[in-house]
Amino acid sequence: MGNKSRYTGWSPSRWRAWQDCEKKYYFTYVKRAEVPITAEMAAGLMRHMRMLQFYKEDGSPKYKSAETFANSVKGPWIIEVVENSEIAGRKIKWRDPQEPYRTLEVMKRDLRAIYEPYSQEAPPLFTEQRFKVVIPSKSGYFCFVGRFDEIRLGERLAVRDHKSGLLIPEPEELAENEQFTIYSLALASLIENGNLERMLHTLRRPEDVKEKALGVARELRGLSLVEIAQNLDLEYHNMRTGGIIQVPRRTQESFDSLIAKVSEAERKISENYNSNIWQVNEDSCPKCVFANICDRKSQVMGEPTLFSLVNESRIAQEVQDGLRSDSFYIPVKQKEKVPKLPFPRQSRKKVNV
Repeated sequence: MGNKSRYTGWSPSRWRAWQDCEKKYYFTYVKRAEVPITAEMAAGLMRHMRMLQFYKEDGSPKYKSAETFANSVKGPWIIEVVENSEIAGRKIKWRDPQEPYRTLEVMKRDLRAIYEPYSQEAPPLFTEQRFKVVIPSKSGYFCFVGRFDEIRLGERLAVRDHKSGLLIPEPEELAENEQFTIYSLALASLIENGNLERMLHTLRRPEDVKEKALGVARELRGLSLVEIAQNLDLEYHNMRTGGIIQVPRRTQESFDSLIAKVSEAERKISENYNSNIWQVNEDSCPKCVFANICDRKSQVMGEPTLFSLVNESRIAQEVQDGLRSDSFYIPVKQKEKVPKLPFPRQSRKKVNV
């Protein structure tokens, strides 16, 4: 069944770092530099945590009013975050002593805005659901990992992603956003290999909700991976306003574009490991958490890492029906030992080291 820990996979955050700046990717995933985050980033993490607490286990709202939901953030923020200047293992750098309390008031305002639409909606099927899937393509197998903020059921199965940014993206931006393409493929893979149905059987929801969700999943399961993904809804939830935006469904072109870009990124990262040159995108510098430790130079110190991938293209092998696991991972059989890579590649017959 293969070694499940061998491949790291492309998460949406890893992909976003690579798109923002190669040097940012270097600091995050190669050097693994630890730097403090901003108050805004800490607040985004806290909003996500509060959303996880919105519903009771049976799916009913835990809070009786917008005010009680807003006030629920005060204790965790003051006791767990402000006193330690830390959240989720990340240190926080405050601009001044009053910033934590200003940020608290902003979060309370945002949670009030979230409460009304959420209290009137049916609860999600799953929240913070991890995924790790392998997607076959003509370029080989590509591994994607991450978490769904919410998997929901309306007329269709849907992925909803929570966002903390003030700026609301244009429909054209959302149509080209690879993060939602990854989510679409990941949920489609869970449907295709039957794991979503197994998850639904353990769900604590009314039987009619479970049966409807199972019916939708079974109907989609007869389609190809891309066809399933094309029939899933995608939603952008702005946690600053409470607004929910429908994201355009993905197309064959969306998937082809993602795979082509990831394949090119892996080729370029192989080159960067060998040359120790990671290009700087200065447009991203003002908001980068590594701004204080980055010299804005592409060359990094140290000996080049002797690492490369065979990058000739070949037709992907067909994934056997039985290759699936309860951890939502589709392993590919390997007869040879493959060294641990800093990013995924499961289609190569040989690896140069």
